[in-house]
Amino acid sequence: MAIRLIDTRTLQLTFVVGREPPKYAILSHTWSLEEISFQEMTAINDDPYHPAAKKPGYTKVAEVCQMARSNGIPYAWVDTCCIDKTSSSELGEAINSMYRWYQQAEVCYAFLPDFDTDSPLEKALPKCRWFTRGWCLQELLAPKTVLFYDTRWNRIGSKAELTSLISKITLVDEKILIDSDLINTVPVARRMSWAANRTTTKEEDIAYCLLGIFDVNMPMLYGEGSRAFQRLQEEITKESNDLSIFAIREPPHSYSNGKAHPYRSLFATSPKDFEGCGNLTHTRTDVHWNNAFALTNKGLYFRRAEMQLDVRHGLFSLPLNCLISENKLARMYLRKVGPGLYARCDADADCYDDEESATEIENDVYIIRAITPLVQLQLEEAEQHAIIVQSRTHHLFKALQVMQRSTTSDRWDVSRSLFLTRGLEKSFGGFWKVFPSLAQKIEKSEDPQPLPPSHFYLVCGLCHPKESSSPRAWVRIYSVKEWTDLEKKFGIVTNPANAEALSTESTTAELVFGTDSSKLLVTATIQMEMSTGRPRFELELNMTENAE
Repeated sequence: MAIRLIDTRTLQLTFVVGREPPKYAILSHTWSLEEISFQEMTAINDDPYHPAAKKPGYTKVAEVCQMARSNGIPYAWVDTCCIDKTSSSELGEAINSMYRWYQQAEVCYAFLPDFDTDSPLEKALPKCRWFTRGWCLQELLAPKTVLFYDTRWNRIGSKAELTSLISKITLVDEKILIDSDLINTVPVARRMSWAANRTTTKEEDIAYCLLGIFDVNMPMLYGEGSRAFQRLQEEITKESNDLSIFAIREPPHSYSNGKAHPYRSLFATSPKDFEGCGNLTHTRTDVHWNNAFALTNKGLYFRRAEMQLDVRHGLFSLPLNCLISENKLARMYLRKVGPGLYARCDADADCYDDEESATEIENDVYIIRAITPLVQLQLEEAEQHAIIVQSRTHHLFKALQVMQRSTTSDRWDVSRSLFLTRGLEKSFGGFWKVFPSLAQKIEKSEDPQPLPPSHFYLVCGLCHPKESSSPRAWVRIYSVKEWTDLEKKFGIVTNPANAEALSTESTTAELVFGTDSSKLLVTATIQMEMSTGRPRFELELNMTENAE
């Protein structure tokens, strides 16, 4: 450990190197305009009559040293003058070490110059500016002993004595104030919420002041702005698989040209986004049981993510294994936007009201990190030339089973019953097995007949005629026997190349099958529509019972 300390007897700066530093006191305070710098402190060490010695900041340093000396502590540390802030390397090392420095201090003196001594403690303490500053959070948590003083250095109380009141002011759990070694048992989102209403002079510092609370290190890059807070979250995900880091409060819709944008970046923009996570708790006692995830150049990757499906809203939800409140499970809502690719999005309040009816699925998932205006535009165009399956006669969610052997099956969005075809320059073929007996009727008759238990094959596709800039859609229906004969002739017919062999470029198809007592007429029609403002194809599949 290397740290620059102040000798409390001589007020001389001393550089200490070693595993076991000497006993030292440390100051926690809010800065004023008359603080003293490292260079000024050095100048005063050389010349006690230097003009900087008249600054209030130097008086504060002298008073800290006097307080420490009276308590038998030989050294003190003050952030204003013990760091050479003109050296970016020293500043970066100090910021990454600061939590540990406060943790190892013999005592921390918290100086509250705006404490109103004429008001009751319960009213005066919460009004102190010290409780609003970002850096003061770690300065409260890290030291074992924190003593609070007013502007005349009269003792207000200790952290141990004021635990209950400080917890109410800061929303930090009392058990953490008593024993900060327990901080890693608190969900990431809950720790973030402690900083939700704190501010820093420099935008980047709202991230840097939290490094110790999450036990991570990262380089200081002043000038990067809000990117610092995103880097902090990325570093946290490298060290922990605590999914609560994604339990951010959904911001209001953003608008452009009067149109709402549903997609959101993966990470929070500031601690403010975690303001509603103050009571968040884990649903599992050990977060290591959560799914592993990793940041890649394609996005946040989950292998076999355990998700739930909502076909009413066309969304997937990823449970974050934590509770926002007593009965509300925190979730990240996703929409599929490409092969294995998902984007975080807004969700209506009524999503997943019925937990028991939610369909569980597992998929490999990449989630886009940042939704820039350009990415937003690209995602809005993701459904261009998509093929969506609909029906006027039946709900088809369970009846449609995409054939996993298909090379384009990863483009199937089961939540919205559509194939995402955008980005394909070559022909596209989509393949389903359709089980009529699994389809739910939209309108039930008084004496419904059971649908045939068999299945048929539904095939659709896009071809790209040379003379046209737009793709052309087609659809075919095959019985089991026809499909078997087809595979004998062409082999496994589940890729775009030989899908063209199936097509007669017909936009309609029909099939009658079943027994004499229960026949089924299946009709399919595919056509382009522009209701979304961009061209896509609607494939309407209808089934009529007892067809002659």
